[in-house]
Amino acid sequence: MTELTPATYPVTREALVARYVDEQLGEPGRIAELGAKFTKPVVVPEAGAEVQIEGSWRDERTIALRVTCAGETVLGNPVAVLRG
Repeated sequence: MTELTPATYPVTREALVARYVDEQLGEPGRIAELGAKFTKPVVVPEAGAEVQIEGSWRDERTIALRVTCAGETVLGNPVAVLRG
């Protein structure tokens, strides 16, 4: 789980996804493309909020991701495409 604080919202949701992919792969810099739709704002209380990121392989170069906050999807169809 990755924590999102009021100071970093809203510009870091995709950056958190990129960091998640890098950390899971153990090979920073392999992301060639990262795409997603912003589906809804995340209301971040003063204490912060947690964003959960999960991923699964679609094929050998593509990772489909799921990004939620408080059980609600906050990025639509996030996908990371890796360099060969």
